Amino acid sequence: MKSNLQLISLTFAALTALSVVRAEPPRVLLHDTFGAVPERGVERRMEGRPVFAGDGEARGVAFPTAADKLIYPVTGTVNPEEGTVEFWLEPQFDFGDSKNNESLLRIGFGPEDGMSLYYNGGNQGFVFYAWDKDNPSSRHHSSGMPTFLPSRKLHWRKGVKHHVAVTWQRDVQRIYLDGEKDRHSFFEGGVKVASPVSGTVEVGGGRFRISEIRAWDGPRAPRNLFKRPEVENASAKTES
Repeated sequence: MKSNLQLISLTFAALTALSVVRAEPPRVLLHDTFGAVPERGVERRMEGRPVFAGDGEARGVAFPTAADKLIYPVTGTVNPEEGTVEFWLEPQFDFGDSKNNESLLRIGFGPEDGMSLYYNGGNQGFVFYAWDKDNPSSRHHSSGMPTFLPSRKLHWRKGVKHHVAVTWQRDVQRIYLDGEKDRHSFFEGGVKVASPVSGTVEVGGGRFRISEIRAWDGPRAPRNLFKRPEVENASAKTES
């Protein structure tokens, strides 16, 4: 009987950890639809030569080389304790054809703490990881490298639009692809950073054309992740 109660307790704890529970809905910290001139309230600078093109819903930014990036301040843009970053994007290559890594997002909270999201040419899908120099659970026990969260193998084609999102909350990280949860992993203790945070948010460096990025101060509800920009009110500052 005791073992059954322990099993029920562990199961409940796991389900609680996997759920998105917040007293208040998350708020938008960053929303950029990539006009050549930043929208009001968006602070960014360029490195290399990102290519802005199009107008209205068709506009976006591409990154022809690894040196091409958009840089945002991390303070006020990303919440290191919990959050969501989501993209509408079109790969500029066929997944599987490229054996190289293609960067999409790098977040630095200081010299050695941060997060990264990129296409991995080895597993032909995305990889997301959080890195905390003071938290051993963020590193593989033998190699000392970050504990990577890989997506499933993808067969995405060049020029086809997709939605990609990552969320982190307490000790759980997740990857969502086209509105559905792909993978999750446990990361005991979360990312601990000193306050105030310093660093940058780097977008690009890989061969993607991005039409929108949003960063939220908490994990978005899965039912809201797949709302297209033309459906959801772009000026909304809170979840509905």
